[in-house]
Amino acid sequence: MKRPVAAVVAALTGAAVMALELTAVRLMAPHFGDSAYVWTNVIGVILVAMALGAFLGGKMADQKHGGPRVFWLLCVAGVLTSCVPVVAHSIGGWLVPEGLPLDSAMGALVRGSLAATTILFAPPILLIACVSPILVTMLASQDGKIGRAAGLVSAMATIGSLVGTFAATHVLIPGVGSSWTVWICAGALIAAGLFCRASAAGAAVLLVPVGLSFVVPDVLKAPADGETLLAEVESNYQFLQVVERTDTTPKQRSLKINEGLDSFHSVSIEGTAFTDGSYYDYHVIAPFLARDGGSTGDVKVLSLGEAAGTFGRLFAYVHPKCTMDGVEIDPEVMRLGKEYFPGARPDGKQYPVDARVFVDNTTSRYDVVLVDTYKNQIYIPAHIASYQFFHAVSNVLQDGGVVSVNAGGVSFEDPVVDKLCRTIAAVFGQAWAFRVPNSRNFVLVARKGQDIDPGCLRQIEATDEALKTVLARTAVGDAWRQFESSSSDAEDDSIVLRDDRPFLDVLQEDAYNRRESDPILTGIAGHRNSKAAGVEAAGLIRHGRLEDALEKIGTARMATPLLRRLAGDCRWGLRDTVGAVLEYEEAKRLGMDEPELDKYIGWANEETEGRRKAWSAASTNGWIAFSAIAGLFAAFAFAWRRL
Repeated sequence: MKRPVAAVVAALTGAAVMALELTAVRLMAPHFGDSAYVWTNVIGVILVAMALGAFLGGKMADQKHGGPRVFWLLCVAGVLTSCVPVVAHSIGGWLVPEGLPLDSAMGALVRGSLAATTILFAPPILLIACVSPILVTMLASQDGKIGRAAGLVSAMATIGSLVGTFAATHVLIPGVGSSWTVWICAGALIAAGLFCRASAAGAAVLLVPVGLSFVVPDVLKAPADGETLLAEVESNYQFLQVVERTDTTPKQRSLKINEGLDSFHSVSIEGTAFTDGSYYDYHVIAPFLARDGGSTGDVKVLSLGEAAGTFGRLFAYVHPKCTMDGVEIDPEVMRLGKEYFPGARPDGKQYPVDARVFVDNTTSRYDVVLVDTYKNQIYIPAHIASYQFFHAVSNVLQDGGVVSVNAGGVSFEDPVVDKLCRTIAAVFGQAWAFRVPNSRNFVLVARKGQDIDPGCLRQIEATDEALKTVLARTAVGDAWRQFESSSSDAEDDSIVLRDDRPFLDVLQEDAYNRRESDPILTGIAGHRNSKAAGVEAAGLIRHGRLEDALEKIGTARMATPLLRRLAGDCRWGLRDTVGAVLEYEEAKRLGMDEPELDKYIGWANEETEGRRKAWSAASTNGWIAFSAIAGLFAAFAFAWRRL
């Protein structure tokens, strides 16, 4: 084999491997997301496959017929690669069945991505990795210069990897999509094989990726039942879908990212700027808090995470004279927001940059900073949750300005909610947390240089019923949990999140890997009058203090139907659906005859079944991943013995 031919083959294989590694996550994002754990699985599997391939290639290199073997290795790898887009979405749908709730699906997503990567990408990568040792040996056999041969192959493979990296990220995936990127890689592998041994059969093999491209459906991920797909985009950052509910009145549109499941990134409901009680609605109180309940006409708002214009529509309606600058790292989110989520927006500029980069460098000053920067569905980027980040936010706030943060969580003691509040409090002196009713979200607020008084919201005059509801719920001081900071908290890494210790992912994993509780009723064995305890518990529930309400219920002298009903409401609000059903059933047994109870029991059982389905999928996917990896090593051992 001539050196120029070997150089071209090494470069093409290097480019294909890196492009496939980067594309693998994007191809699977509609089903598994693209979290750090998915990336780790992809990189880990590919490294293992390359190591095994290098072993096999080394053994092949000591035998004859190097040229034909390189041809067949690369052609077979190309054919296997070209099949990946055809079967990837079927495998994704098999490993992540419909109906999984996002807050219980983490195990299924992580283990499923490991199984899918092993099945789809390990075989072709192993074959590709066999090639380099053979090329080195073939070149060295011509003049005996082993070092020169190894240097040439390694250098050209590295250059090819560099080209594949930039081409996949900046040109191919955003230009033609992940499926066609994989087919281009398959074509490059087959073309590299043809360089070694051109033949009519080999040329025909090159047509396989083109033929398979007609098999793949136009939609990467089918919409769920009751949804119509309006747009689907693979941006530089994520997989995006705009869907519209076809079974609801009024119409509702949502922007979903990556795996989606039962969650959405942005939402609009026909005929209203509000979002039917979603967390977006509750952030409109921030300008009122910044002005102590006074006029918000000249308020200047910075929205870090534009939510496809959801915040803009809300603020234009509630605070029509405010201005809002929007920061959204993904320009495609901005484009989809303008095209599919129309409506009035406040005056202001849009910046397609990272939120941290913006706040670190802007010279503008704001009265309100909204922070809603979730990526990969459940993750707050660590660099947008640290002490240093909130210190930068403080610098861009006017005196008396308010920062309002969206955080996912179940309880005030949730690890993410707790650490975020303590980090914010370390910068601002104190932080306040409000549980959004009937959701898994909290609104976290803090004020620069001044205290926050939720009571000021009572003086706001509102005519819109949705706004009245938001103000009534947030105006009650008892609905908020206050977090204060001592002078030493900012230096305590166990309390405060910092740039150099980005362990927020671990906290988020802990929060989303909760299992169902023991199926026991809430203990009620105190000494207080049951009716009085029920009245106090009901008040606490109205204010979102579910943990305190459960504790109050436990102080009652005797269980009553009402106390059991209230305990069920608390446990469901805390996402303990098994416990909620137990409490509701006990309330019925004690004599409560409310038609709504059966409806609540049905809903809670559906949610419980979804969680159990997610945990079952996690277990199944774990075994599938184990079997796929074991199969890979078994195939390696078989090939090693036969060579």
